[in-house]
Amino acid sequence: MTTSLVPLLLYGFLLLVTLSTQLSKTLRSRAFDHCDKLPVSGFLTAQQLDFICQHREQWINDRDAKSSRTFLQQPTAEQLNYLRDLEFCTHHDCNKIGGKPRKKRQSSKSIRKEIRMLSADERQKLWLAMNKLKGTTIDNITIWDLHTLVHYPDSAPGAHWGPAFLPWHREFLRQFEVALQREVPSVSLPYWDSTLDEGLPDPSDSVMWSDELLGNGNGYVKTGPFQNWDTNVFMPLSRIPVKKLYRSTGGRDQDRLMSPKDVEWITSRKNYRQLTFCHDKTFESMHGLSHVWVGGFMFVIRVSPNDPMFYLHHAFVDYLWEQFRRKQQSREQRESQWAQDTCNELHAYDEQMKPFRLQNRDGLSNQYTDEWYDYEPVRHCTPVLPECDSPYYWCDKKSWRCRSKVVLGGNCTGFEGTAICYNSLCQQNRCQLPPRILQSMRLRKSIEHILDDVVWTKSLLIDQNGNGINDDMAQIKITNPLTSETYTAYQRGIVYLPVPKPRAGMIQEVMLEARDAYGRYCQAHCYNSTEERYQVRRNTRTKTDPIMNFK
Repeated sequence: MTTSLVPLLLYGFLLLVTLSTQLSKTLRSRAFDHCDKLPVSGFLTAQQLDFICQHREQWINDRDAKSSRTFLQQPTAEQLNYLRDLEFCTHHDCNKIGGKPRKKRQSSKSIRKEIRMLSADERQKLWLAMNKLKGTTIDNITIWDLHTLVHYPDSAPGAHWGPAFLPWHREFLRQFEVALQREVPSVSLPYWDSTLDEGLPDPSDSVMWSDELLGNGNGYVKTGPFQNWDTNVFMPLSRIPVKKLYRSTGGRDQDRLMSPKDVEWITSRKNYRQLTFCHDKTFESMHGLSHVWVGGFMFVIRVSPNDPMFYLHHAFVDYLWEQFRRKQQSREQRESQWAQDTCNELHAYDEQMKPFRLQNRDGLSNQYTDEWYDYEPVRHCTPVLPECDSPYYWCDKKSWRCRSKVVLGGNCTGFEGTAICYNSLCQQNRCQLPPRILQSMRLRKSIEHILDDVVWTKSLLIDQNGNGINDDMAQIKITNPLTSETYTAYQRGIVYLPVPKPRAGMIQEVMLEARDAYGRYCQAHCYNSTEERYQVRRNTRTKTDPIMNFK
C-alpha cells in the first residue's frame, strides 16, 4: 500500500498526541480482571483506574519480555562498575565513580528546591550537568541512558505497583543526583510541583514549558536546554518512528496533574499501609496520571526517564512522601512500617531492591534526609506577605496560593487584572504584550537575505481547530543544513517559502521551523491521504523534486 504524504501542516498552538491511547482488548481484559480484585479507595474515577490498570499490565508484559535487551543486550564491566560505584559510595566519598577521580561533590546536604525557585545560575548549572550526562558515554552508551536502563521493568521488577515503589525511587533519585554532582558539584536535583500548574486555564501554557525552563511541551522538543535530544529507543505506541525527545503536554482531555486535594490525601494517611496498597490505587496512581499528562516518552513507564521531567516529577513524589513521614510517623516508624499485603515477593520488606544490592527496607532509612538531601518547600503567599519567591510564580489572592505563570500567548481566561502572565498582560483571555511593545517589535522585524538559488513551497499556518492564523507576528524559519543559511518569513495566511533548489541526482535536506503569533514553537504535521489524517513529522524535509507543496 502506498501512502501519500502531501501537505505539511504547521500547528500554531497545541499538538494533539499521536500515541495510541488504546492497548489491545486482550491486554485490557487481563488488566481489568486483576484490578477488580484490588483495593479501591474511591479517590480516582473508574476511567482513571482502568487506564492505570492498562499501564500496570504493560509494565508486567515488558518485564516478562525482558524489554531491556532491546536497549542493551548485556552491560559491560565498565558500565556495571559505574553503576555500582554510584550505589556504594558514601556521602563523603562519591568523587571517584567508575574508577576515575572527579570533581569533589558538595559535602553538605543537597537542598532540593522547586525548579522555578532556582536562580538563573543554579538552572544553568543543572542544565550543564544533565547535558554532560547525556553527552558522556561508557562503552558507547550515554550515562543518561544507563540510568534509564536501570528503570526498565526486567532490571527493576519491584520498582512499580506495590509498596516498594517509593523506597525504590528514593534510592534511584539519590544515585542520579550523585551522578549530576559528579559533573557539577554544586547542583541539587529540583522537583516539579505540578500542583502549581494544576488549575490554570490550560496547564500546558505554564511557563514550565518555555524556552527558559524545560522547553516546549508540544511535540519534538525543539527549544530549551534539552532541544533535539536523541533517545536510545523508539517511543512506544507511536504510529511513526520517533527517536527524539518528544512530549504532548495535556494532549488528552481526561488526563490531569496532581492537585492540592491529592497532596492533602497523601499527607493525611495515618500509616504506610494506608499510603501504599498491594497495588497502590492512589499515590502511585496519581503519580502515573501526571506521567500520562506530559505524554511522549513520559507516557510509557519503562522509557519515561528519557525525559528530564521524569526526575523532577519523581523528586516531587519523594517530597510528598517525606511530608507524610514527618507528619504521620515517628523516626522508628519511618524505618519499620510496611504494607500488610505485598501482592508478590518482589515488594516484600526484606526482598532485594533489584537491580541494587539493597533490600526494600533500606529505602525507608532516615539516612537519606539526615545526610544526603532535604527539601525546601514552596512558600505560598498570604495577606501579610502577598508575594511569591520566584519570578515564575504569581500570587492568586482568591486562594492565597502561589501558582505558575503563563507564557506569552497562553490562556488566561478568568484571570484578567492578575499577574498570571509572564512578562505580558492578560487581555481578552490571552497573555499578550501591551500594544506599545507589540508595535515596537513589529517595527524591528527584518527579512534576512533570501537564498540565491531557490524554489518556492506553499505553507499554511493554522491553529488546532484548522483555522488560519492571520497575525503578522507568526513566522517560519527555513535553514539549509549544508550552508547554514537561514531565511525567516513573517507573512499572513498562506505563504510561499524559498527553499534550496535540489541539484540533479542529489538529495537535500531542508529544515522548516515555525512559531505562532506569540513566539511559541509549532509542531509539523503531514497529511496522510490514505488514512485521511495528519501525522506528526520531524521538521526536516528531504527534497529530490524541483517543487513540492507544503500546507
